Amino acid sequence: YYCYTHGFDVDHPGTNCTVPKYGHVPHMTAQQVREDTNRGPSKEYWLIPHASRVGIHKHIMPSQAQAQGYNVPRPIRNNNTRRGRNRGNNNGYGGYNNNSG
Repeated sequence: YYCYTHGFDVDHPGTNCTVPKYGHVPHMTAQQVREDTNRGPSKEYWLIPHASRVGIHKHIMPSQAQAQGYNVPRPIRNNNTRRGRNRGNNNGYGGYNNNSG
């Protein structure tokens, strides 16, 4: 959960905060704060300067991010590094060609 007062990865959403600070925004989402933080390195760049960023450094697994509604891009596959690809005159296998027949 995210709470405007207490930050990221807490045990309650902002709408259920029992000790909100002055100016608490109950419906602020973690994604809104992350996007705002990406605007620049310090508060002078942010549109939401008083939102708590405690725990923003924590990462979640892609499967969990999808469950929470984040758009998770698929990883890029580099076919040149996959096993079994032809890398020369070795019939698509790594190592030596032992077909001495």
